[in-house]
Amino acid sequence: MNEPSLSRPATQSVLAQPVPVSALLALWVNAWCAGDVSGDSVVDALSSAGVNRVAGVDSDQTDTPATAGLITGLAALGISPKSAQRPLIRVALPRPGDARGLPGPPKLNVHAVTAGQLAIVDSLHLALLPANSGDPSLIIWQPLQTARDLPSVHAVRPEGAPSSIRAALNDAMTALTALDVVTSGTEVTDQMKSLSRALSRTPLPPTLSGQDRHTIHTAATIVGICELALGDVPAQSTATSERERHRVLTELSTVARQSLAATCSAR
Repeated sequence: MNEPSLSRPATQSVLAQPVPVSALLALWVNAWCAGDVSGDSVVDALSSAGVNRVAGVDSDQTDTPATAGLITGLAALGISPKSAQRPLIRVALPRPGDARGLPGPPKLNVHAVTAGQLAIVDSLHLALLPANSGDPSLIIWQPLQTARDLPSVHAVRPEGAPSSIRAALNDAMTALTALDVVTSGTEVTDQMKSLSRALSRTPLPPTLSGQDRHTIHTAATIVGICELALGDVPAQSTATSERERHRVLTELSTVARQSLAATCSAR
């Protein structure tokens, strides 16, 4: 497992992919390793984000050098239902200035922050970084070695995700109401409809609990709303009110991202 050079870290618009592909990978592969879904189901679900290949293992296609199909590649890395110790994948959804959940080393963390996401198998000291090679329909998972002596910091635990989102949303609504600013209408409304449609098409494992489904949908929606709102400055806002609005939305988005990561991670 080497420094990623095959391709650049993949970045995805929240409107096109409201649940990051690393989160989908964790949800579906964890379900596969638990015996809840088939390998074909994993491939089908991940294909909603594009064709998935794994770098750094023997290729099963001569026209795609140094990569293998998703299931073949994961199994070669020790991630499969047949593994002696069940591999548990967790997710990190970092942003610049917020690297919580990343395992190190520093170069890996930089790539993960650029991509905004990372799938991690702590028991194997392994991370999977989604990248692309110029083809937006192709996702290449780069297997990278993680640090062995750097404890990860988790902002939100899975069991605390629903309450964390509720508290953050209540605080944000109170603060935004006090600012008394509104966003401009038609374009943001259309984008919100696009976000809702994309989220409704996002495949989730059939064995996922109702509460987890609700938390994932709520968190992904909040992240999308915050991204749209941060790009739409109200005409009547002042410099002071806009700074406060930016702070509130950023803090809300952070809690939602961390809650989404926690809910999509193995327990």
